[in-house]
Amino acid sequence: MLKRTRTIIFLICLFLFFLIAPLIIFYSQGYRIDINSKKIIKTGGFYFNIWPEGAEIFLDGKFQKKTSFISNSAYINNLKTKEYKIEIKKEGFHSWQKNLEIKENLVINFNDIFLIPENPKYVTLDQKLEDFFFSPDGRKVILKEEDKKSWSLKIIELDINLKSSLFSGFESPEIELLDLKFSSDSEKILFSTKEKEKQRNWILELESPIQEKRSNDLITLDFLGEKVSNISLNPNDSQKIFFVKEPMKENNLLEANLSSKEVSLNPILRNLITYEIFEGNLFWLSKDGFILKTSFTGEMEERLNLKPLLIKEGGEYQIYIKNHLIFLKEGDTVYIFNSDSQIFEKLSDFTKELEFSPDGKKMLYFNNYEIWILFLEKNEGQPKREFLEKLFLTRFSEKIDQVLWYNSNYLIFNIGNKIKISEIDNRDNINIYDFSEFPAPDESTTDGKSLKFFFNQFDKKLYILSEGSFLSSEKLLP
Repeated sequence: MLKRTRTIIFLICLFLFFLIAPLIIFYSQGYRIDINSKKIIKTGGFYFNIWPEGAEIFLDGKFQKKTSFISNSAYINNLKTKEYKIEIKKEGFHSWQKNLEIKENLVINFNDIFLIPENPKYVTLDQKLEDFFFSPDGRKVILKEEDKKSWSLKIIELDINLKSSLFSGFESPEIELLDLKFSSDSEKILFSTKEKEKQRNWILELESPIQEKRSNDLITLDFLGEKVSNISLNPNDSQKIFFVKEPMKENNLLEANLSSKEVSLNPILRNLITYEIFEGNLFWLSKDGFILKTSFTGEMEERLNLKPLLIKEGGEYQIYIKNHLIFLKEGDTVYIFNSDSQIFEKLSDFTKELEFSPDGKKMLYFNNYEIWILFLEKNEGQPKREFLEKLFLTRFSEKIDQVLWYNSNYLIFNIGNKIKISEIDNRDNINIYDFSEFPAPDESTTDGKSLKFFFNQFDKKLYILSEGSFLSSEKLLP
């Protein structure tokens, strides 16, 4: 090849390099030419993390990607700035949909998308059931079974799939079960019964493996005397309990020893309305409207609020503590303690219940028709949330009975005999799904509730009590 020819080829290649290289760099950095506007624009993208695997992603009806069993995530980039209709599908699951606008040089993240099964399967665990109670760790569930003559308690240990009779000592139908709760370590239960006007309290240890229990195996708390309430197990000593004694003019918090059946002579606290145990301390509401923090012995007393609350005669009060945030529920009104101003501020009126998310970063609260979310931590991710930001999630014309956390980003609730699941991501529409429907309720059902349900974070199954049948779903989450 002649030198002149080589020189011409070299110059052509050099020209092409300087022409194409900027275009490659221009393209790699996300710049595009919008033919319609005849402008240079910068692109954006979507990032999805989806369960289960094998989900198909569509933008404006066009298939883009499918997640695999290796990775549940998908990144779609080089998208022009405009609004896209997003749809995520998988056979046997409800589709997830949103309409969102891509902006220049921005990736919109969806880190927790959970597709909801269309037809979940259930198995019947028991019949003729009146109530059930789950342990804090989710590994045990106690069943209250009844017939015309008596009621009994049974237990299912879910991690070993063992069902056993727990207690069947009450043969009289006139004896009523008032309440049942677990110890914080899930190793004991405390329950109350009532026959005519007499109330009795009991403690029962849950041994493993569970064996048949008789009435003389129970620890009766009759030695505490009458007018006893707010019984709690001491988390630092398995043989001690706290309880409130109600004399004529004041409520006192006392301590008792289960082994010796001795009650402390001197009250730990006086003139209290209610209390809560948190991280080795007692947080309690006094009759003069102050929340105080003390040790289990009543020492090192610290008053938290500067301005007292107006205590209502005969009012119902409950203290909740999470992430060192203190909430007080007075009937249907919820207050939150402002540690800066040291006063309680009203959070919500007409609140039926409140519950903290599994990750401890959020709190749901609801009334008969509305559901709200309170964010307990600041989140710099997407969607961005401020500390103590309130989010109105949804409103219904029909009455809401129960609302629970499905996981830390989804809720499960029921309206009548219909169970629904909702995400809490309010970018564009909120996806709410009809999950399951059960037989229409009998109007004579206790408390007027159509059904009772519990989503167990331990095994990721939904448990349902409907018309006396106790059902368990298939595993619903990873």
